[in-house]
Amino acid sequence: MKTHIRIICLLGIIALIAVAVTMNFKISIRFEDFPSYLGISSILASDTVGCTVTPKLISIVVTTTGSVAYGILALSEQETTVDRTYPEIVQNNGSVTADFTIMSSTAVGGTPWALTAATGSNDEFIHKFATDGGSAWTEFLVADTPYTFVDSISASDTASLDLFIGVPSAVTAYDAKSITVTVIASE
Repeated sequence: MKTHIRIICLLGIIALIAVAVTMNFKISIRFEDFPSYLGISSILASDTVGCTVTPKLISIVVTTTGSVAYGILALSEQETTVDRTYPEIVQNNGSVTADFTIMSSTAVGGTPWALTAATGSNDEFIHKFATDGGSAWTEFLVADTPYTFVDSISASDTASLDLFIGVPSAVTAYDAKSITVTVIASE
């Protein structure tokens, strides 16, 4: 009998949004102690200077679906978004160059699955990410721990995100699982 597991991956987004601020200052200058031959004891002059300040904007957006459906997988089976040719695209939607980190949750739904480096244990799965079409995978070894995704990505630039899953070789229960992948932008 062949057993299948359905995996759903949601891509989370965290963004910090700021707005432009305009300030106006009034500058007054007072001149005193002019030479007496000018017949002026003091002058008061004033003018307005407008200042504009634009705070840094750190923001990201997933420009694709933001959802990965690995489908129904057998025990010990592996699947990637490279195999399905639909990577997620993450864009620096801010106004400054940013560093992206990424983290994965455990697989939840019924009996949870823990992250591990190698499939083979009961209720433990492999989860990895890549930015190069799957040539070099980085493993999520600890749940909810940030890993470097992309360093120094310029404003408006994008990064490709591929994901890999390895289903446990044995499970306690055959419930559908959800995994949350979170991408964080920072300066």
